[in-house]
Amino acid sequence: MYILLKQQYLCWLGHVMRMADGRIPKDLLYGELVQGKCPRGRPQLRYKDICKRDLKALGMDINSWETLTSDCSAWRLKMQHSLLQFEEETLVWQAEAKRQSWNQRNLRAGQGRDCICPQRGNLCHSQIGLSSHTRCCFRTSLQSTIP
Repeated sequence: MYILLKQQYLCWLGHVMRMADGRIPKDLLYGELVQGKCPRGRPQLRYKDICKRDLKALGMDINSWETLTSDCSAWRLKMQHSLLQFEEETLVWQAEAKRQSWNQRNLRAGQGRDCICPQRGNLCHSQIGLSSHTRCCFRTSLQSTIP
């Protein structure tokens, strides 16, 4: 869903850049306040700053994107390529984050219990692993005691 929103947003951005000077959307994109005072703290980001931040996150060159939008087909190809690459990187990042959270959850689950074999002292990762190992130990100890 995020990728579709970004795609529409970038299409609109290219459309605004191809507009003639003096059009209201283009003036708003490049507009700055002439008068007024700045509030205390960090200034709010302009829409153009947010556009540049998103273009940078997508791996596009923030210095040449304005000239690239003049050619509609080249802009569309660059946009689609950047979005596909961003989606692949996001999927890899999400899979890695999921794997790490799964590993952390498993480590935390095993810390509270003693999963050590009472006969051999082997450390098992989970309670079910310990019960399986104990059964195996019990069978081998029975076989070794039977003449």
